[in-house]
Amino acid sequence: MLTLDLNGSDVTDWIFSFKNLRPADLTMVQTNGGDYVSKDVDGKSYQVLSDDSLRLMQALKTDQIASFLARHPTWITNSGATTAPAA
Repeated sequence: MLTLDLNGSDVTDWIFSFKNLRPADLTMVQTNGGDYVSKDVDGKSYQVLSDDSLRLMQALKTDQIASFLARHPTWITNSGATTAPAA
């Protein structure tokens, strides 16, 4: 399930705001450092965000992502991005 909080904006407007974004401009980041973190609640196991992933979310919120990633370089991956051909 995916939930988007667009603060009242239409999803179409949100999608088209990225129309000029190039793959080379993207940095892929793995939450939980790419590992699974489980938490048992009432006998059921759930996949959850680690404490560092919660700090990642806070860094995003406070525009401190660069310093967070400098401390967690292994969380950065380019596996999802492709390089656009040269014009």
